[in-house]
Amino acid sequence: MKGLFIKDIALMKHNKRLLMIIFLTVLFLLMSGMNSSFLMGYMPFICCILTMGTISYDEYENGLPFLFTLPVSRKEYVKEKFLLGFLTGGAGFLVSSVVTTVMQWVKTPEMEFLQWFLFCGCFLIFLAIFLGLMIPIQLKYGSDKGKIVFLGTFLILIALFYLITNISEKLSLDLGGVKQFLTGISDGQFFVGGILLAVVVLGISYYVSICNMEKKEF
Repeated sequence: MKGLFIKDIALMKHNKRLLMIIFLTVLFLLMSGMNSSFLMGYMPFICCILTMGTISYDEYENGLPFLFTLPVSRKEYVKEKFLLGFLTGGAGFLVSSVVTTVMQWVKTPEMEFLQWFLFCGCFLIFLAIFLGLMIPIQLKYGSDKGKIVFLGTFLILIALFYLITNISEKLSLDLGGVKQFLTGISDGQFFVGGILLAVVVLGISYYVSICNMEKKEF
């Protein structure tokens, strides 16, 4: 697995233009006084996309069949992609959270640090869920089709939410109990629930990703 990490890091180093664009964009956002929450989400998700890029490189010109002639199992390959995603996304999250925390503290010295850290933690949860959705889709459908499938899934979820909301309004369904339940949840409970959801999504994602790789024929 160490060899896979070295290979992927070497591939990422070749994306000098993209890394320069990321750096210049972050610098521009900092200078323009952009909302800190946007910066908090921008860097980690871009870092995760870099991980998806390594899968695309592996598939280029039938690279995967050659890769699996080496002493690397398909399970190890999947595990390495998840770990790489956590490391790159985590590094981006760490940098962005430190920068945005300092920015927020300068703007509002009386800020509630507990609330702010819970807010930062929510981005980390979303990042984990994003990885859990993207990696199995990318491994199953490849780079180009994977992006289309992910976008389609995202649009379907939005459409379902819109449809359920409209149906409940037209049928005059009483959602007061649901709203009351949600408002009664504390920030800490919501955060713990998010962590549990992320763990479940990642567990299912890891299993599905291994199944996808085992079924692939080269």
